[in-house]
Amino acid sequence: NPADIIHHYQRAVDDGADFVIGPLKKESVELLSQQAQLPVPVLTLNYIGEDIKTPTNLFQFGLLPEDEAIQVAERASLDQHISAIILAPSGEWGQRLARAFESRFEQLNGIVLDTQYYSADATDFSAPLKLALQLDQSEARYRKLKSTLGQNLEFEPRRRQDVDMVFMVASPQTARLIRPQINFYYAKDLPVYSTSNVFSGIENVSRDRDVNGVLYCDIPWLLKPSADHEIMRELLELEAGDNYDLLPRFAALGIDAYYLPLKLAELAALPYERYNGLTGKLKIQNGNKIFRELNWAQFVNGKPTLLQQDSNE
Repeated sequence: NPADIIHHYQRAVDDGADFVIGPLKKESVELLSQQAQLPVPVLTLNYIGEDIKTPTNLFQFGLLPEDEAIQVAERASLDQHISAIILAPSGEWGQRLARAFESRFEQLNGIVLDTQYYSADATDFSAPLKLALQLDQSEARYRKLKSTLGQNLEFEPRRRQDVDMVFMVASPQTARLIRPQINFYYAKDLPVYSTSNVFSGIENVSRDRDVNGVLYCDIPWLLKPSADHEIMRELLELEAGDNYDLLPRFAALGIDAYYLPLKLAELAALPYERYNGLTGKLKIQNGNKIFRELNWAQFVNGKPTLLQQDSNE
């Protein structure tokens, strides 16, 4: 219960805690952040709004999807893309990621030509794709010409030519439907970028062949595990059973949250310092927010494949 968070924090302090990790719920983090001071430092497992002033020893950490959208924009710009269309689910979450990508992409001199939102439970994405790719305009020109000439004409729709990439915000199940439809609507040559949400975290080669070619960012725990981490993951999978498959990235979040308190003073004192965590390369930004720099992969034959530059780091 978020309303109880102050009680639980004070109890931890009274019991002699040197550091508090949590809470996870955003409402609880907001209540804790409203305290004038916190006698024991806190590492929350979620983020609150940019405009909220927090106590000096409250640090915010989590799997913030906007950070991933920002990194997609940076990667796309690095790959020399300058014009994009966005496909995202309707609702607050999809809008947040679309806005985060657009804001950063435009800062890097890119332009978002169109943003189309789709219903989260949709299976047919022809309407938003036709609008984003301006196939509807191509079909309208054909109908007008056919009416003017009064005869049937050979016709193949032509998509817009001023776009050079797609930012697709989608779950694994939805991405497996959208990606083939992008190909069908004459945009097979357009690079498609996404966030970690496009991959469940559990390899499924037969089903993920449908997202071949999609580029996305994700955490080292899944893309670049060391031998020690492989052993740790095997132990976690053995102990948690099927529960591990539900949210594998939260295992990495928990492990990083365990070690971060030992690193925060160093990260705060040295702005360019990084901690190589399992959720990314971690650094402290303004407002004591932990930013995660992720690795990059591409689906090849249905399997996430770490990009060469990341594998050489």
